[in-house]
Amino acid sequence: MELLMSILIGLMFMAATYLILSKSLLRIILGTAILSHGVNLLILTMGGLKKGKAPLLDTPGSQLTMILCLKP
Repeated sequence: MELLMSILIGLMFMAATYLILSKSLLRIILGTAILSHGVNLLILTMGGLKKGKAPLLDTPGSQLTMILCLKP
């Protein structure tokens, strides 16, 4: 699954770069939108794809969940 996501992210980056380098304003806007979606998918994929779990937090006792629980 991660290989498929990596290929999809690469294709999104390729399409976004092509659209951003064009002269049309609409294509530039679409390119930046595709690029931002590609970056979001990259972050989620780097966190690890796990079924039924949070995309970035791997253990319930991680530092981020402890910080979030301590906030009043």
